[in-house]
Amino acid sequence: MKLLSQVKNTDNEYDFSHLLYYGDYACANFLSMYPSKCRILQNNEYPVELKKEFGISDARLFHHFMISAGLLEPSSIEERLAGCTLEQIVDLAQKIGLPQSGTKEEILQRLSLNADVDQIAKFIPQEDVYSLSTKGKEFLEAKKDLLTLYAKKDLYHVNYNEYAAISSKNPAMTFEEILWQIMSDRFQQYAKDTEYDKVQNEYLNMYTLLKDQGKNGEALNALLTYFYMDLNVFADTYEYIEQYKRSSLTVPEFLAAKPVPQFQMDSSIVEQINALKDCFQPKIAESISKKNISYYVDSAAFLAILNQIFAQTFSIEDTTKMINERIPKVLDHILRAEKK
Repeated sequence: MKLLSQVKNTDNEYDFSHLLYYGDYACANFLSMYPSKCRILQNNEYPVELKKEFGISDARLFHHFMISAGLLEPSSIEERLAGCTLEQIVDLAQKIGLPQSGTKEEILQRLSLNADVDQIAKFIPQEDVYSLSTKGKEFLEAKKDLLTLYAKKDLYHVNYNEYAAISSKNPAMTFEEILWQIMSDRFQQYAKDTEYDKVQNEYLNMYTLLKDQGKNGEALNALLTYFYMDLNVFADTYEYIEQYKRSSLTVPEFLAAKPVPQFQMDSSIVEQINALKDCFQPKIAESISKKNISYYVDSAAFLAILNQIFAQTFSIEDTTKMINERIPKVLDHILRAEKK
């Protein structure tokens, strides 16, 4: 989080010394949210996301800071007109004494040809509205990566602090290279800590990044790994077995006391797999299944499920029922084997 020093500007009465925000990430996305006809609001009128996501401690003061920094400037008459509704444009034409018929664009053209700026300005509300300055536009152009980082936050699940920690040390790395480094580092740490639910979700993050890069074959492989772990209820099953190891109960007692994991499938995963069917390679899918632990679905069953998906004969209900019927029997066998 960045702490601003006091901005020394004789034309500005605001003290920004206590203003907190997440660096360029906050600046770029604030400007992206308010690119034109941007009126300074009361703090409670700004989106709560500004504080939650960008660490902006005082949105109204931050807005003034963007103006002081020269990233926003007073909107031109043309920009303010472009932001008006058709009803407002018609009213303006009537006050100036011009015909009011036609579309908004036609009336605006009529105004530009028959009225000067000063004449129009008399009928435009006198309010302080701001638009991106040239400096602001150049800043946004240079910070496209931070706009994408925010836009994809619910798909990549990479936060600004993670991104900044890598990018500040490796300025030559591309946006995608930084994201891949973050995901790879997290993956290794999650695997080391046996947090397999997070390992599984990291495959989903990698799938999204690879697909956005146009690497559809690799994206499908990441998605299939996620799917295979999902079919085997891997994270919950692993934790269930570990809990049994730490208990002093017999197998029947533990199974009776602890509800067994349940399989649930997100239908969107099936749709995503089917969308990449042209990249499917059975040998790679088989290799994925053999490299990962099989609890309830082995390689043969996995390939059969994928073939059903591509043939559009796959049933989520039937597969869910089949796996959930297997779970108690398989767990009974695994837990008994642990005691030997």
